[in-house]
Amino acid sequence: MNRESRKSNSAQLLQLVIAMGFSIMFSSTPVRAELGGIEENIEHEGRAMNMVHKKSTMEQYSVHELSKPTGTIKEFALPSGQVFAVSWRGMSRPDFELLFGSYYSEYAGAEQRSKASRNQHGRQSVTVESQHVRVSRGGHMRDIHGQAVIKALLPDGVKAEDLR
Repeated sequence: MNRESRKSNSAQLLQLVIAMGFSIMFSSTPVRAELGGIEENIEHEGRAMNMVHKKSTMEQYSVHELSKPTGTIKEFALPSGQVFAVSWRGMSRPDFELLFGSYYSEYAGAEQRSKASRNQHGRQSVTVESQHVRVSRGGHMRDIHGQAVIKALLPDGVKAEDLR
């Protein structure tokens, strides 16, 4: 390889690195479908996680089901587009920090307080309530399920336990 060819390759590499840098700097913030998030982000996030997206509409809310062979996440959205509840069922627990979004720290604090008051032995279903959110979870190995609901946004006449 001659000197001119090496300079040309170096210049091309430098242009590529600069272009990638600008792409990263100016790309939009990743969208996230999460508890309290916006409905329009759900389909995009499902594609990003290689999950199949299916939407159904009920009278008071819509249900977005994201699924893959290892599990399913359902996100329940009000007509305004705000996600008021999420549920999950699968081989392992989803990442609660991602799924609960801005409500995660509130949940984590309530979870720590409730651990002190319950029996730690054996399998059990657990319900954790904080100021804004109620999280119910349970299951056993390879069948983990649960739900989280923003209590103030639950539509009239809809029971949290029906959102599975």
